[in-house]
Amino acid sequence: MPIKKAMELLGHFPSTVRSPLTECSAETVELLTQQLKANKLL
Repeated sequence: MPIKKAMELLGHFPSTVRSPLTECSAETVELLTQQLKANKLL
């Protein structure tokens, strides 16, 4: 769930998800981090 992971990276709340949703892959987290930094949010 990319939006929940992005909110966690920004410090808003934990990105815990319930079934049937799954955690983001490491690749997705890296991409989110890059984009947040590129937009000066991190």
